[in-house]
Amino acid sequence: MIYIFDIIKLIMSFFVVSVHVNPLTDISKTLNFYLVETLGRIPVPIFFTIAGYLLFRKLNKEPKDYKNIVFKYLKKIIFVYVIWSLIYFVPYYFKQPNLSQMLKFLPHLLVDGVYSQLWYMQSLIVAVIISTLMNKKIGIKKTLIISLLFYIIGLFTVPYLP
Repeated sequence: MIYIFDIIKLIMSFFVVSVHVNPLTDISKTLNFYLVETLGRIPVPIFFTIAGYLLFRKLNKEPKDYKNIVFKYLKKIIFVYVIWSLIYFVPYYFKQPNLSQMLKFLPHLLVDGVYSQLWYMQSLIVAVIISTLMNKKIGIKKTLIISLLFYIIGLFTVPYLP
């Protein structure tokens, strides 16, 4: 276990919360803007990087068990995603408790997630699938270069909307 990652994730979680609560608005809108729009945008790429590093570190240690490691990792993420989706589903169901609403909900669950809070889990699942397939086909160096290029493109082309 790499304990520094736990410390980094704890610190980054405070920045994630700041994006959602705007803690400094009453003190200074400018200060709040810099906290939310700069420091608050750092955690997600760091979370993805740590998750990827830990996965690929394990894959490099046990290359013969590549497929099983990836499936086991995905199974854990999907399990957590499903549990939280069900937790979010309960208030949704009681708000409109009928079969037709539940049937409308199922495709939404698979494509969009229950609520937007779970977007990270869905993105992590997709990232694991794509990055491990790319790694198998073209190797880790080319996968990292392509990933970095996509990150830079996203950084400069996708605005952060308030």
